[in-house]
Amino acid sequence: MNYRRISAAAAALCFVTAVGVNCAFTENIPTVSAEENTVTADTITLNCVGDKSPIKLGGTTETPTWYSDDETVAVVVPTGKLSAEITAVGKGTASVYAVLSGQTLRFDVVVLRENAEDHVIKEVGTIKLTNAQNSASADLSGVDNSAAEWSSSNEEVAIVDGEGNITAVGTGECIITAIYEKFTYIINVVSEYNPQQSTAPVENYIGDMVLSDAEPSQKITADLPDGMTVKYSSTDEKVAVVSADGIVTAKGSGNCRIYAEIGDSKSYIEVKSTYTGKSQGSSVEVGSIDLNDKSPSQKIALNNIPSDADIAWSSSDTSVAVVNPDGVIVAVGGGSCKVTADVAGDKKYIINVNVDGSGEYPVTEIRGIGKTIALQEMSGNVKYCSSDESVATVDGKGVITSVGEGFAVITADSGKAVTYLRVRVVKAGMIGDANCDGKITIADSTAILQHLGNEDKYGLSEEGKINGDVDGVPGITSGDALSIQKFDAKIISSLPEKP
Repeated sequence: MNYRRISAAAAALCFVTAVGVNCAFTENIPTVSAEENTVTADTITLNCVGDKSPIKLGGTTETPTWYSDDETVAVVVPTGKLSAEITAVGKGTASVYAVLSGQTLRFDVVVLRENAEDHVIKEVGTIKLTNAQNSASADLSGVDNSAAEWSSSNEEVAIVDGEGNITAVGTGECIITAIYEKFTYIINVVSEYNPQQSTAPVENYIGDMVLSDAEPSQKITADLPDGMTVKYSSTDEKVAVVSADGIVTAKGSGNCRIYAEIGDSKSYIEVKSTYTGKSQGSSVEVGSIDLNDKSPSQKIALNNIPSDADIAWSSSDTSVAVVNPDGVIVAVGGGSCKVTADVAGDKKYIINVNVDGSGEYPVTEIRGIGKTIALQEMSGNVKYCSSDESVATVDGKGVITSVGEGFAVITADSGKAVTYLRVRVVKAGMIGDANCDGKITIADSTAILQHLGNEDKYGLSEEGKINGDVDGVPGITSGDALSIQKFDAKIISSLPEKP
């Protein structure tokens, strides 16, 4: 039996709309074009009983015969000469067929649950599987993997076991779903795995790190897949050790490798250490501070330092905390980092900073370069500072001007109190307007999915990528398309969507 292929963009659209609330749209219905001798089983995933998905055939004038092989799961009803609508009627899987005179198109339908009351859908992220990294372990952020119900939308691309271990078996894209209580976790899988090629493990070099008495520890900053469990290790702990969150600390001089393992994949960093532990005159730890949403900032005062000393302040991880030129440390997000005060002609002073990740650390977004906003006026002799003047500057009256894209913290120090504003500068545009047509509609969701399916043909502009990045996860993913659909359906009232 021959099957015909539905486009990747159409399959992705049906899935994403289905896991919202309803994918019965009146525009941008996926169109299927016939291709002879193509065997493809495409999947439509519906969130719960009652959800619908429209289908429209293209490339033919013949009226098909539609049927479902299990009408206790899904039924199909013709809605036109070449169109039909699939409706979920029960939890489970079924296949819907469009039968023509010389060929048959099959849609595999997955219905996740009976009802959607109080249900929460969470996008975990996207993983890429290759012959070098053909498996990965999912991380559901505190949920025991074995307690969840796991499934793959296409087991010819990737399979998953009861512990959340994902393994590539072929080339393509699929969705890994984990259902636990009222939560459905969605993991997008892009597989380049070729079973005909060797799967011998490959160790991927991802960078170098230099440790010394002046800088005895650093955090690994290499990009690693979101939502995946990473296991760190050192080849020589007499040279350097690594913590569970990727902070490498020198223990002696020499060379070693720090490995980051994700499933069967190994990536490594070459570490060179000149650390002796004896040269405390060049670097000294002066203490630790804890920041949270109730106490999100602290000004650091160094004792026995000349008032006119030239001090360069820096943070080892600005996604956790930033520091301004006057030593005011401000929380940005959960985690740990080190703030260093480099005193010219003297030594480096290191402060360990721990930020509670359960708090909220609001950010003010400035859309466009050259835009200005003003801080609330403060009385007295106020000193204004920016943590990064390549992003935003502030004048003596507290007027902030956006200079370039990025993140900065603006502080106002009156001598008695310090106030601050976290700012993120992005290009001008409407949040959610991925196709840059001046409005937010389902067409923006479609533009994102088409871009993900075929970037060469359906590329987004740089401004469109910024506008369309609305799901709280950096970068354009299917989660952004889902967030826009929720906004269009009035499930959420604003964009970007809060994680």
